[in-house]
Amino acid sequence: MLRFLLFFSTALLAGAAAFSLQSCKGKAEAEVAVERPGSSDDIMVLPDGATMVAPRGSRDRAMAEWLTAAGGEGEAFVFGDAAFVPGTARLSRDGLGEGATLATLLRATPDARLRLVGQAATSQLDAADDSLAHKRGQALAAFLVDRGIPGDRLEIASAASRNGRAPLVLFARRSAPAVPLLTASN
Repeated sequence: MLRFLLFFSTALLAGAAAFSLQSCKGKAEAEVAVERPGSSDDIMVLPDGATMVAPRGSRDRAMAEWLTAAGGEGEAFVFGDAAFVPGTARLSRDGLGEGATLATLLRATPDARLRLVGQAATSQLDAADDSLAHKRGQALAAFLVDRGIPGDRLEIASAASRNGRAPLVLFARRSAPAVPLLTASN
């Protein structure tokens, strides 16, 4: 019996030592730096101090830079045909994503105002309020209002389209001086 207890105790101690060494090995491996995909340059600091991830060259980043740099009604951002279900004023899956990003950016930039210009064929301008382009402007405005953007920051207008398509063109105005967006650095 004594031999059995001695054998059992030795086996138990050897197992505990092996387990202890194994857990030390795991800690050493865990401390090795792992390079994660992406870059801190993809993190943008918005005008209100909030942050968002928007890789260089992405549509989200282009939208953020456009809105932040807005002064007068110079540069436009096109909310193109792909943002809507073809032939309708209903936002597509891509349009819902862009609309959500736009709402986030507008909340972070409280001095920004948008003019949503639906571009219709010249023959439709007589009935501009009924044109598909104008309805798309109304749909995006309603989406933004549902996400907490005050309606008095949005204006819907119509204009003639040069190419027969019905894109929605956004113009931004800001009352405060534009402060460049910051990116995080490594």
